[in-house]
Amino acid sequence: MEICDHEFACRVLREIGYYRLSGYSYPYRAVQAETGFRSDNFIEGTTIEKVVKLYRYDQELRAVTGLQLAKIEITLRAMIGHELGRVDPYLHLSPHKLGKKAWDKVNAQSTEQYAKWLEKYSTAVVHSNEDSVVHYKKKYDAIVPVWVAVHVLDWGSLRMLYDFARDEQRIAVANQLNISESQLSSWLLCLNDVRNVCAHHGRLYSRTFPKSPMFTGEDHELGFLRRLILIEMNKENGKEKKGKCFVQFTIIQYLLSQMNLEGINDLPEILRKFPEVPPVSVRDLGVPENWEELPLWNGDTYS
Repeated sequence: MEICDHEFACRVLREIGYYRLSGYSYPYRAVQAETGFRSDNFIEGTTIEKVVKLYRYDQELRAVTGLQLAKIEITLRAMIGHELGRVDPYLHLSPHKLGKKAWDKVNAQSTEQYAKWLEKYSTAVVHSNEDSVVHYKKKYDAIVPVWVAVHVLDWGSLRMLYDFARDEQRIAVANQLNISESQLSSWLLCLNDVRNVCAHHGRLYSRTFPKSPMFTGEDHELGFLRRLILIEMNKENGKEKKGKCFVQFTIIQYLLSQMNLEGINDLPEILRKFPEVPPVSVRDLGVPENWEELPLWNGDTYS
């Protein structure tokens, strides 16, 4: 790697650290012809400035993605809290009124999964300093209604609460987004991975996500999203490349559109700003060549 500015190199290594920065230098390592694996040598023309430029871009990409997810998360909390609260203000504390993932009818007891969730939820309430929670803790012995409870849950616990609900409640939430309840559950699981990467300053650029979101459903038409997933997975000539974040970004775009939230142009804008630092490319994010012409990426919303 070319180090022309020694002072700059020392400064960024102190600021970022070798280990974190090395993840962004990996694409610049030369491929060994005999093995097909990356070697310890960099391709000619690799500079530390190029690597840092990619790192800075990923910082901005995480910030934009995290902001959009935060908007979606707040709206989802309100939607889930409202629909469950319509049935019973304390539905989250009544497993026998929830679905099969929370209540074992055969043995007439809550499931182990629900018991673990309840323990985590109770701890979150005890440690919460939110004004609304503090009020209920003082006046009602920490027994808070579900529309307050949803705001002390982390994303994973919120998703589990949604899965605990009965089918009719889950459908009521998902119908507002014009998707099936199974799709919404799948999306919440997949977006949780993205959220964790953003929250913990992980590498979003070129990351492969292990979970594939659901894009099918007999009772919902999402043909354009199914086409997007096929494009992103590069199912051309029998080859498949899956798990890159463009699919997750498209889910974010879709939810922003359905929730009528601001910021639907923010992710397209950041993708256009991908730095010209060959051999890396915006395609490493799973972005297809014609991405700017696709629904939700061309300025049009979807309904």
